[in-house]
Amino acid sequence: MDNEKYYTLTESKTKKWYEDCKKSVKDDKRFYFYENEWVKKIQWEDRYDQCGTNLPIFLACVRGEKYEIIVDDAFFKYSSQ
Repeated sequence: MDNEKYYTLTESKTKKWYEDCKKSVKDDKRFYFYENEWVKKIQWEDRYDQCGTNLPIFLACVRGEKYEIIVDDAFFKYSSQ
């Protein structure tokens, strides 16, 4: 991922930011979304790393009470409003 930034946020802030990011690229067919209770991802449809895994532009994983998040800063910037 180019321009990666790291964040640690609460569950509610992570969910809100993820939903806002998802809305901003929902009509862009270059990306697809995946989420479950532990992970939230927005990934490239056709860009891969050396292992053949789709590259994420937003990746959030549960770590205890918080989410650890990696985002491509070229796409999404966090604002603690």
